Amino acid sequence: MLYIHNLQSLNPKSAEVEVLPLIRELKKKTPYPLAEDKFLEQFSSLFVSTLDKENMEQALQIVAPTIEKVKKLMLEKDSVHEHINLQRTIQLLNEVPVSLQKNLEFAQEIIGFQVNFAAQLTGLLNRIPQLKVMEEKKEVNRQLDQVFQKILRNSSFTFNYKDIINEAHIEHMRGLVDSMEKGYFFSVSLEEELKKMRFEELKLRIPQQRLQEAEDIKKDIDTIKKGVDRAYELNMRMLNWAVILYSYIKWLSTSK
Repeated sequence: MLYIHNLQSLNPKSAEVEVLPLIRELKKKTPYPLAEDKFLEQFSSLFVSTLDKENMEQALQIVAPTIEKVKKLMLEKDSVHEHINLQRTIQLLNEVPVSLQKNLEFAQEIIGFQVNFAAQLTGLLNRIPQLKVMEEKKEVNRQLDQVFQKILRNSSFTFNYKDIINEAHIEHMRGLVDSMEKGYFFSVSLEEELKKMRFEELKLRIPQQRLQEAEDIKKDIDTIKKGVDRAYELNMRMLNWAVILYSYIKWLSTSK
């Protein structure tokens, strides 16, 4: 999308701007009445995939055990570790499970919905240019509103993102992974700080067992980040789905 770049940015005004080039393309390339197979091609890449679910499920399964591993390091109170950073890691990981679980539930709802989406919407959209009676127009609008409510989790033309994976989770997980690569778990002396020593140098004084523990946890966090990223990508696809569908409605509403 050209103008909608995050989950917060979809609203009726941004959608009106976003659909203008899409409508031009539809007018040039899309025959009317719509054919179900061609319509499906336009949307199938946005559907929830098996990989979406697998990545999210794997991340969800591993969050709690990973938190326990970090807690174990905290309880040991080893001077090699930076305890504030261990605590911060636990806080960041604790942000994930509830939102990711809700995202999985959302994905499951969409999986059921997408099965008949093309068949349902092709017929509904093909009716739009022919609508003349107000009651018929209201009924078609009601059915379209239900579709948008399903995709956007909201009765208004905005995406209800606050209780699922959103930009905050993405930013926090990215920051955590970047920090882990720089030795986030390990304490740094004032002298080492002043010398601006890289983690590759600091490793030389850290016991191998501790390095391996941190590396194992980092692998888990990488898996969690992968699931979080996948959930966010899915949510952005839902916005894309809504915008493309809206462009069809706008085009057909003016093609009488």
